[in-house]
Amino acid sequence: MSCGAGERRELAQSLDDTDFSVLVCAPDAQLRVRVLDSLRRQICPGIAITSHPELSESQVQEHHGSSVAVIFAYSAESSSSQNSEFSQIVSTLSAFSRSGSATRTILLLDGMLTLDQHCQLLAAGLHALIDLREPGAWEQWRCKMEEFFGQGTGESELELFLRDCPEPTDCGIVGIAQTLQRLLDQTRRAARISDVPVLIFGESGTGKQKIAEYLHRCDPQRRKHPFVSVNCAAITGSLAESELFGHRTGAFTGATGNREGYFRSAQNGTILLDEVSELDPQLQPKILRLLQESCVRPVGDDHEFPINVRVIAATNRDLTDMVEQGQFRLDLYQRLRVIQLNVPALRERPEDVPLLFDAFLSKYAGYYHAPLRGVDQRIYALITRLVGKGNVRELENLVRQMLVLKKGGDRIELTDLPQEALEAITTPTEETAVEVPEGLLQELVCGRRQL
Repeated sequence: MSCGAGERRELAQSLDDTDFSVLVCAPDAQLRVRVLDSLRRQICPGIAITSHPELSESQVQEHHGSSVAVIFAYSAESSSSQNSEFSQIVSTLSAFSRSGSATRTILLLDGMLTLDQHCQLLAAGLHALIDLREPGAWEQWRCKMEEFFGQGTGESELELFLRDCPEPTDCGIVGIAQTLQRLLDQTRRAARISDVPVLIFGESGTGKQKIAEYLHRCDPQRRKHPFVSVNCAAITGSLAESELFGHRTGAFTGATGNREGYFRSAQNGTILLDEVSELDPQLQPKILRLLQESCVRPVGDDHEFPINVRVIAATNRDLTDMVEQGQFRLDLYQRLRVIQLNVPALRERPEDVPLLFDAFLSKYAGYYHAPLRGVDQRIYALITRLVGKGNVRELENLVRQMLVLKKGGDRIELTDLPQEALEAITTPTEETAVEVPEGLLQELVCGRRQL
């Protein structure tokens, strides 16, 4: 997008006609002078501009209810003073967000930020970030000002992005629990930075792949490109490298044609390394190099091919323990764990069990040609207790068993519970004990005797 001289005059005229002011907050004196000079000469000449090394809470409150652009300028260097300046900028951003003022905020960045710093800025409500090292950065800044105070909506880029994300149910994710909602929010925010590796941790059967698919669907740059899932436990042996990186014709016995491999198949999209803890030790340094160099060399080929993929890794094992035991490379673990998402177990979200039970009933009733008109409501309480030590996959399998083995009728009854579930309730052991009201227990015992 380009803004010419005529557009600059229109911007200045539109700002003259509004109750509008510009604040510049730049701890670095030299950078502050550069920003002020550009504002006065090129961006919005004739507009009242004030500048400060930093802004206090009281200064923020002075602008409550007014239209104001706050231009933060930050020179990013790895020193304690710069870290303190960054913290002050984040604090001021948060104060403007809390104040309710009609504020648009821009950060002009001279240097590099860490991923954590990016996340802090987004959480504090930053509207736009412009890297002054990029070509056309000052022109981009000018156009952003026009967008904000010409026809802009005032919504932050983060708000617009989150509004455009798909519904979790589109990826088969069902639930209202706070733990799940927090995870989904983290997933959406991680999706916004599309070149950052993500490590998903969770017990077996918690839905790690669905979270990976949701992250891919939320990524605006990659959602229209392939999502490739690889089970690392299944690609051991002599052909593992070929599976991942591809091969050329004649590279080995049986290589009768070229093969792209999983990584090149996922070009511009996302690749999920499921069960990454089972990755062959000989493949780990090759994956590390791929993450560092963003290129891949097929087996038997002299050339390297550039790749552009987001790497998501998923595991149910503690990789830090594996690193300490020498079973997983520390440098690879650090590369994969730029962002970690923790998937809650079903016992941590019991309020979701009835919702999941109904969702699975709806999904499989048609698949198994088992028409349903109702469910014995007492089943929900039993199901919640039964799956207390299990996870989503166990609940899904339980529903499938009930539909396949039910004796008839169009209702799910207590006696449709699988045999092992009835035994866990009626003849509990220390490991399978399920708390059930006495009257319901007697009914279940009688029902089991009739089986």
